[in-house]
Amino acid sequence: MEYLEPSQLGLAACILAAGYGSRMGHVPKAAIRIRERSVLEWQVLALRGAGVQDISVVVGPYQEQLCPLVSLCEAELVLNESKSAEILHSQIAAVKSHYRDRHGCDMMVLLGDLPFLQTHHFLRLRKLWEMRNGDIHGLVPMADGVRGHPLVLSWSAVQTIAESGQTDKGIRSWLSRSKQSVQFVEMNDPAYVRDVDIPQDLAQIEGPAELPLVS
Repeated sequence: MEYLEPSQLGLAACILAAGYGSRMGHVPKAAIRIRERSVLEWQVLALRGAGVQDISVVVGPYQEQLCPLVSLCEAELVLNESKSAEILHSQIAAVKSHYRDRHGCDMMVLLGDLPFLQTHHFLRLRKLWEMRNGDIHGLVPMADGVRGHPLVLSWSAVQTIAESGQTDKGIRSWLSRSKQSVQFVEMNDPAYVRDVDIPQDLAQIEGPAELPLVS
């Protein structure tokens, strides 16, 4: 059985933060502040603690609130030019940006509303990725049978999505078409799926949480 060595070109992460946050009261969930930092800042810190230095953030609405945070985190800004805030269009923007600017680099994709992910969660997933079978081009964490984030794609998978003429079908479509090349791993940890979707979810967070102001 062939196993892959860690990619010499490394791993780049993209955080999808282009939603409307309508169920949260129409606020950018990545900008929610927890213990003096935004969710976005905590995610970037955790990623960099796991050795993922190349980070981009897809932003759609709420650019006034999110663009300064992206700059503060020293991450790359990727604009979702679509009028839609559906995750599909964020995925499209993420894949196109990665394919254009990070040739040969594997890709980690995560949602911007997962505040419970910490460095050890990313380290665990990265170790699994580096030790995967050579036929595996996608890795998806699971928690109690529910698909989670971040998911990881090989450069080959990114290239296939970008060059197939089906970029507009998104990552989920590739996962469905390529099940033999995707490893679904039960992580036994709710942090991979535990988001903040409605105001009541903030009660789960340890420490004060503050919603951003939107004019």
